[in-house]
Amino acid sequence: MVPENITVYILLKDAYKNNVTASMQTNTYLNFSIKLNTTKGESYFPTDVRLGIINNSGYEIVTFSGRKAGDYFLYVINGGVSISNPLAVSIKPGNFYEQ
Repeated sequence: MVPENITVYILLKDAYKNNVTASMQTNTYLNFSIKLNTTKGESYFPTDVRLGIINNSGYEIVTFSGRKAGDYFLYVINGGVSISNPLAVSIKPGNFYEQ
């Protein structure tokens, strides 16, 4: 089964609600991780999280593969702290394929 990629765009802002662009960033902004909680409260941490930046737009891109079907609440984590309200995500089972 080929998992679908899930992409989250994060708009970085400072304490004064100004966009934080690539020229202003330090490496501390590049340590995002993803936590998925099931509706039953079980946690799942995808291991294939990939990070990227859209040139000077202030957006950070976090991509991962949805390998476990189910309904989740997605949290974006930076430095061990959730930086977002949970996003509702449904991962549907994919089609099997032959190689």
